[in-house]
Formats: sequence, structure tokens, C-alpha cells
Amino acid sequence: MVLEKNNPCTGCGICATICPKKCLEIKLNRDGFYSPVCNEMLCNHCNLCKKVCPKFMENSSPLVKESLSAVSKDEETLKSTSSGGLCYEIAKSGLENGKKVCACKYNYEKHCAEHVIVTDIKD
Repeated sequence: MVLEKNNPCTGCGICATICPKKCLEIKLNRDGFYSPVCNEMLCNHCNLCKKVCPKFMENSSPLVKESLSAVSKDEETLKSTSSGGLCYEIAKSGLENGKKVCACKYNYEKHCAEHVIVTDIKD
């Protein structure tokens, strides 16, 4: 699988799932994010990984019948989160209702992403 600079991996793992040769493995990279690692000795260059990768697909698809979007209504949340703060709002709602939340936070001291389970909104 060839990753291009303008199409960075999201770590979803669909490429590893579809690979008929099982030459792709999703691993944590040095920055703490999941990305595919390819065993080039096994790869037959069928490009199925690229065909299913959301980062290689065009923005519009004839298969999409409807789409929805949402953002936080809170201005501070919009300023301090990515993707409009939707994940933050969902996590906040879960925590307020006694749920645990699996999250990814960036550790600025170690310069990497960390996956954590939180039980309090301050975390």
C-alpha cells in the first residue's frame, strides 16, 4: 500500500481486513497513531487496499443517498476540538450518564497520541 502525503491514513483498518494476502497489519506508529504496515514480500499489488480506503475515494459517491453532519453549539468547544467537537459532545453525554469513554489524547511531553479510558469529563 502506498500512502501519499495528501492522503494520510486514518487508521480505520479496512485495508488490512480486505487484503487477500494478509500482508497489511495495523500498528501504532512512532507518533502513537494506528497506520498500516505492509509486508512487501507478501503483497501482490492488487490494490484492493486503495479501492476500499476512504482517503483514496473521491469526495462524492453515487452510492451515498444521504449524509448528515453535526457540530457542537458551544463556541469554546468548537475552538478547542477537531471535527466540530461532535466526538467531545458524544463523550460528554456518555460520561454525564455514567458511561466510560475510550478516547485518544495527545501527550505533548512524549509527542505522541495515547489511547485511554476516561470516566470524568476533565480527562
